[in-house]
Amino acid sequence: MINNEEDYLYLSAIRHFSFCKKSWSINYLDFYWHDNLYTMEGNIDHQKADNPFIKEKRKDKFISRAMPVTSHKLKLAGKLDIVEFYKDSKGVKINGKKGNWMPYIIEYKRDKADLFSNKIQLCAEVIALEETLNIEITTSCLYSYKKKRRQEITIDYKLREYTINIAKDMNESFDKKIYHKAKKSNKCKSCSLIDYCMPKISQRNKNVKKYLESYLK
Repeated sequence: MINNEEDYLYLSAIRHFSFCKKSWSINYLDFYWHDNLYTMEGNIDHQKADNPFIKEKRKDKFISRAMPVTSHKLKLAGKLDIVEFYKDSKGVKINGKKGNWMPYIIEYKRDKADLFSNKIQLCAEVIALEETLNIEITTSCLYSYKKKRRQEITIDYKLREYTINIAKDMNESFDKKIYHKAKKSNKCKSCSLIDYCMPKISQRNKNVKKYLESYLK
């Protein structure tokens, strides 16, 4: 949940927060987690991406796995699944490598069930890598290991603003221990925390409260 080195939340927390604030509250305030088939499949498929000892390189390209990064702007830290580096005169110097190199993040996802939250996490990773390497990155991609396909994402001003504001809201929620309420949606079906969250009951309680308030008025 917390990166001990920086006392910042992990980068993946911002995807959880933008996907569902209630499930984020359960994870990061109740410190409760439960796996289901989807999360277990994701953990298995992430094993290669998270292995820092797997090295791949070609003449004008090399790959870094499980690369640690920190963003003081977002107050987030963590490790990146995969970063491809390409030779580019506009890139940065890398220890042990000749020339300049441009980074390109590849974030592994099971599918594109919630593209918005995945894009927010990718943008947060880009901002963290930019701070770490002191460089501007304009594109990176999401990789669906279910479909074996990449989707390139443009890291534009609008996406950056969304990400910065969400990170600010999330950190405030964590610092002030703001526990968000459930909002029932189609996302609930695939959530591993549905039995703990019980969105139907939460929604029903909300409707009862509205009814009583309306009756008293």
